[in-house]
Amino acid sequence: MLKKKPIVHKNAEFKNREKTAAAESLPEQTQPAKIQPGVVEISSFPPGADVYLNKELIGNTEKNFFKTLKPGKYIFRFVISVFDQTELEVTVKSGELNQVNARLSSFGFLTVIAIPPRVTCYIDGQKQEDFPVFKKRLKVGEHIVRVEKDGYLPQEERILISTHNQTVSKNFILKKENEQ
Repeated sequence: MLKKKPIVHKNAEFKNREKTAAAESLPEQTQPAKIQPGVVEISSFPPGADVYLNKELIGNTEKNFFKTLKPGKYIFRFVISVFDQTELEVTVKSGELNQVNARLSSFGFLTVIAIPPRVTCYIDGQKQEDFPVFKKRLKVGEHIVRVEKDGYLPQEERILISTHNQTVSKNFILKKENEQ
């Protein structure tokens, strides 16, 4: 009995080499770029602020610190008990270093005493309480205080809170409109 020999094409080896060469010359399939996290360097002036991200305490700025985050928008809240808290929105980009330096404002207090009672008080154009005496926390700096009441001449004064935790007291005695 005769044994059948497998048929080998003369071009088989050539065709295999051709396929390999063609595959090598094809551009590599583009893989989706791997999204890298970004890094945020966090600091504040003055230093020592507690830093919150999504209501979670993530550190303190006694020394600068770093946080690695996925790309996106984040809101950082900086808190020091004797200063106003500050919120900063940061856009973290893939593979980039972002610097966040919060400047916290110091504040003082303004006490307003007015006669007659139930005046309307405005500080920097914003309506406040309608009471004869009240205390308001304000940022250090210059402010305009205005008090008014129907039937009385309004009064307006500039006040300066010049140092942190300073209390400025201001008395207003309104005159009736017909008593000039």
